[in-house]
Amino acid sequence: TPDLKEYQEERGFCLEPFEEWTPGPKVVTQEQLQSAIRNCNKEKDQYYQARRKVRNNVHQYIDGNSSVRVWNFISSLYH
Repeated sequence: TPDLKEYQEERGFCLEPFEEWTPGPKVVTQEQLQSAIRNCNKEKDQYYQARRKVRNNVHQYIDGNSSVRVWNFISSLYH
């Protein structure tokens, strides 16, 4: 998110506050990105509850079958 401020000023966000809708580490540099990737499985996910809250607010289904539903929809267009 190195251009977060410019993006917000020029385009704005549909969902605010940004931090609430994007739970997770925010990186600005390549080194921070690499470090975040290396550490993602080493540490306890401190953003778990926040991600769950976002998921519950935006997803109708949380059963793991979304790809099947998308494929069935696409397939229905050709029958």
